[in-house]
Amino acid sequence: MISSLRRNLQRDHIEILIDLTKSESQSTTAYKPVANLVVAELRQIKDDIDNVIRANKNIDEYTKAHLKDAGIQIDKALEAQYVYKVLF
Repeated sequence: MISSLRRNLQRDHIEILIDLTKSESQSTTAYKPVANLVVAELRQIKDDIDNVIRANKNIDEYTKAHLKDAGIQIDKALEAQYVYKVLF
């Protein structure tokens, strides 16, 4: 369903977004608005992933594994950001 090229591009895109949520990016005054947009984008991607998995029962195993892994990465990144912000 999703070619290996698209899976690689999607993985890179998610990694870039996750990197933007990390604390090292907080050194600029533009960080907060960017971080808010990135978090919103990650949540939307996660919702899209869940919808695709739920709606398509005949997804090939490569696509299913890719989507589930991407969803887990997003969940962990959002949870880490929440825990980091609560502790500091």
